[in-house]
Amino acid sequence: MSISCFIKCVFMDKKECLMIYAIVPMIVFTGLNYNQCLDSKLYNSMYSKDKQKLMQRNDLNQRTADLDQVGYSVNHIYDLKEMKASSYTSTSNSLYNTFIYDIIKSPISQSNRTIITDSENYLYLSMMSVQNILSKESNLYGYKEVDSKGKYKLLKNKNVFPMVYVTSDTISESKFDKLFYPYNLDTIYNRTIVNGETSNEYASKMKLIKNLDQSIVIQNKKKTKKTIPTDFDAKNKLICIDFDIKNYTDKKISISINGMKNTLSKKHSVYPNGNKHFTYILSKKELKQFDVTLSKGKYKISNIRVYTCDMNVFDRVVTKVKPLKTTSIFKGKVTTSKDGYLVTSYPYEKGYEIYIDGKKQIVEIVNKAFVGCKIKKGSHTITIQFHAPFKNAGLGISVLSIMIGGFWIWKKSKNL
Repeated sequence: MSISCFIKCVFMDKKECLMIYAIVPMIVFTGLNYNQCLDSKLYNSMYSKDKQKLMQRNDLNQRTADLDQVGYSVNHIYDLKEMKASSYTSTSNSLYNTFIYDIIKSPISQSNRTIITDSENYLYLSMMSVQNILSKESNLYGYKEVDSKGKYKLLKNKNVFPMVYVTSDTISESKFDKLFYPYNLDTIYNRTIVNGETSNEYASKMKLIKNLDQSIVIQNKKKTKKTIPTDFDAKNKLICIDFDIKNYTDKKISISINGMKNTLSKKHSVYPNGNKHFTYILSKKELKQFDVTLSKGKYKISNIRVYTCDMNVFDRVVTKVKPLKTTSIFKGKVTTSKDGYLVTSYPYEKGYEIYIDGKKQIVEIVNKAFVGCKIKKGSHTITIQFHAPFKNAGLGISVLSIMIGGFWIWKKSKNL
């Protein structure tokens, strides 16, 4: 219906016609978007009162991950004290994105790579200070069930890295960049990556146990599930599985292994993720089989590799900076016996300032993506602040624009 028809309906007082005009677009919109409506099961999972109760009645030190419906929970919290490491934003931090997906190899579970979802990848959980996990299961290494409500459990691990800590165990960025996956995984966990030469050495403990060179072509008319028994010791092991994937159609492909999902977006997707090499990093307490879910479509899996590493390799000890009450991003006290680095899990942005005993420090990028700086041995008070670049300039421009706009309106009104 045209705008002229709408105007006639209004001014000729034809209310019946106006009602039809309003109903038709609603019917068309609903029909076109029916498949994207939120079903009741997903809605109840996303806005779960049980999850909210768990969050409200427990102390949530450090960050929390929601491993239920990870693609939908990235920007969702159940309580104001809940902090998260996941995010979905059009201004995604490129260093953080690269760290998550290209360095510690968390699965790309969504078609859009800018969505950083929670994952059971132990490197993600520990290095991002995720002490609390919401999940339907409790078979996750290092995490103990402390509370439950309905079908959801709250798990805790007090041994994850603090959000701010001090260490002297470092490796130079130039040496780290020469390492290949997965031998860089336990290295980045046990050595902080810094700019400049260091004397610390580390030999990766990762072991290749499966090397399958044959290709497997999948032709599924619908989603299928397969169970593959483990034929190796998987108890308290970090298990890394990776393979190449080639899509023969223009449909999205998803493959899940024990609940961890990788996705290859459609070739002509608006924001294609380019995920042609699937990686899975599993850290179950005990794993007797691989539960694999394969999406429909025609695609090829090749170059399958399986690596393992004892989980006790991921028990690094660092010196925590004890938090103090503050209005800044962070304030705390620490005593260290060696010169080293102050390390945080705050993704690096211009505008961060670090003060040690009131003296401003040179902020560096540590661990390829995060805020840090050098620190001398001794007892120190640490303060971290953030000032958005060009904030004052932006405010000045806004005020000036309002003044000019106000003057223009006043001048126009005088001429009427």
